[in-house]
Amino acid sequence: MKRVRKILALALAMVMMFAMTITAAASETDTIEETVTITVQNLTQGATIAYMQILRNTDTGGWEIVDNADVKAAFNSLKTASDQDPIEAYKDASESARLDAFANLTCDNTTGVNGNVITVTEAGLYLIQATDTSGEYIYKNMIAYVGFDFDNNGVGKLTNALVNAKMQKNQIEKTSEVTFIEQTEDVVYTVKTVMPYVPAGAVADETTGYLVSIKDTLTGGKYKATNNKMSVGYTMGSTAGTIEVDVITNADGTESCIIPLDQFITNDNANAGKEIILTYSANITALVMDNEAIPNYWGHNGTPSTFKVVTGEVEITKLNENNKPLAGAQFVILKGDKYATLDKDGKLTGWVDTIEAASKITTDEYGKAKAYGFDRDYDEESDIQYTAQEYSAPTGYSVKDTPIVLTWTTEKTSNDVIVEEQKATGSLGDTTLIQLPFTGGSGTAAFTGLGVLFMSIAAALYFINKNKKNKSIK
Repeated sequence: MKRVRKILALALAMVMMFAMTITAAASETDTIEETVTITVQNLTQGATIAYMQILRNTDTGGWEIVDNADVKAAFNSLKTASDQDPIEAYKDASESARLDAFANLTCDNTTGVNGNVITVTEAGLYLIQATDTSGEYIYKNMIAYVGFDFDNNGVGKLTNALVNAKMQKNQIEKTSEVTFIEQTEDVVYTVKTVMPYVPAGAVADETTGYLVSIKDTLTGGKYKATNNKMSVGYTMGSTAGTIEVDVITNADGTESCIIPLDQFITNDNANAGKEIILTYSANITALVMDNEAIPNYWGHNGTPSTFKVVTGEVEITKLNENNKPLAGAQFVILKGDKYATLDKDGKLTGWVDTIEAASKITTDEYGKAKAYGFDRDYDEESDIQYTAQEYSAPTGYSVKDTPIVLTWTTEKTSNDVIVEEQKATGSLGDTTLIQLPFTGGSGTAAFTGLGVLFMSIAAALYFINKNKKNKSIK
């Protein structure tokens, strides 16, 4: 019997030992370091990431802020009258408020980073900072949560995390099909940008303006608008339509408009990262039209994109037979068989079919006649060049019907910068008319004397010839 009791005691001890081993193993499994990943989606090519942990899991199963003064200050900035605990305040804050609180923190840990994947071994919150090496995009700081997935036995296991890059395009792309243009033609601008990630809870107000918008300003031109309303076309993927915007006349005479993109923002940020293309038109009113477009995201301006359009001047020179300038000659300008019409300032307004309906420009004391608003590229895109034709000559001179070819004498660019002063020139020489003598002058007396002499000679010859005939008859 004693032996049986010893065996039972030994068996009970073995059971207790195994039970304790299992418990210890289970406890060790709960605390063992596991490797999980945080993957950042939608990064641009060449972007780099760094991270820092800002909240960690305690041994008792709670959460604590990491021992970093800047991180603690960021959490404390979220506290409210009803939420004095910074962690609870974080839970109750909107995504926008959270990102704003941590916007200025700098992450410098790159250990375990492989491309867009971060490897970590602890549960908690991680602040991620992305940098676009090209400078084309700006990333807002991101927050990722690494939590637990518990099995049926209540044993927790770390889970992988996924976060979408929160970016904006730092500089939008603005282009036009033309750089040089006639005054009468429309300039069609194309603006390309990428819809940014917009944090939940972000609200536009009067101080920040539109949450997501583009501000456009024209100098030396006018938007194609009706009653100060301009239509802006847009295309995003397979979606297309128009946005109506107000045209604002500024104190300095320039025009501006703000193109809002709020309508493309969705709660799930489904459009984040998609390219949107905007188109709108303007007319140049000066020799140079400058255009600037500035992206505005989260109430902060990005880098402006500028585009310049230039129209040219033509200059005709009239010279006399001694190559001296002649004032008072009138010219018309042609493009093929069409004649130019100009406003009172000499700017091109259109083209007509007849020379009578065309505008005439007159040479000044220096023999120069000028007009504005012509296309520097015209003679390169067509076999037809701009020409000039004399319409009337100065007093005492004849009209020359010879067409003058107007040749561009300026380069398009200099050191990759557009030359703003574009000029085409042409010159026409002349000779004096034959001048008739004045009545009663010395010229008249000479002509009269010669006439009397010729008549006297003719009469003498007649009588001599007549006498000869009479003698022969006798």
